[in-house]
Amino acid sequence: GSRWILSRGKVIERDASGRALLIIGFYTDISDKKNTEIISIRQQAALQVLNEITSLPVSDFEEQLKRALLLATKFLGVTRSGISDIRKQEYRLRVSVDVQEKKSSPSLLSLENNYCSLVMALEKCFAEDNIGQSVHCRHPAFLKEGYESYIGAPIHILGVNQGTLFFTAPKSRGRQFDQLEIDFVQLLARWASAVIDRAQRDEEKKIIIERFKKLSE
Repeated sequence: GSRWILSRGKVIERDASGRALLIIGFYTDISDKKNTEIISIRQQAALQVLNEITSLPVSDFEEQLKRALLLATKFLGVTRSGISDIRKQEYRLRVSVDVQEKKSSPSLLSLENNYCSLVMALEKCFAEDNIGQSVHCRHPAFLKEGYESYIGAPIHILGVNQGTLFFTAPKSRGRQFDQLEIDFVQLLARWASAVIDRAQRDEEKKIIIERFKKLSE
């Protein structure tokens, strides 16, 4: 891989016209220091995005989730994202975002034709870039859509895995997802799970209240 090199030198002898004849100096490999600085900058960026997401207004939970997806999609450097609802082998999109504004995918799909099947099977975050050159190159989702980049994490409602939070792109990002990005997606999945759970509870309360109103009429 690439290395960061710091070079310092000094001219100690020149000719009559001022041109350098002899230079002494040294090179120092500062890759570890620069990599630490880069990680710190990326951690701050991830925290900023998460803070923005958790500060989004709660007036409409689906709109809140879409705005969160948009912020996270840009941070991860992909083009599409979504939150799925998965029951048995049926896959339905709750919300989705496409930063390229292309035609949206059907909301109801077979789970086996989607990378989210890997998340459901593992019951934890799955991340892969350059899928065409990976062990997953024969997955039905790649054979059908050809998307090269994917990262997804489970959505848990009341402790039960009921779907996925995912980010994907048709082209490779040129690098694998690192631990910072995996942690970011897992934290975001926990937040999204809480938002969906709260929305479902609120809807259940409304239904109960409406039933009580009808009984009192």
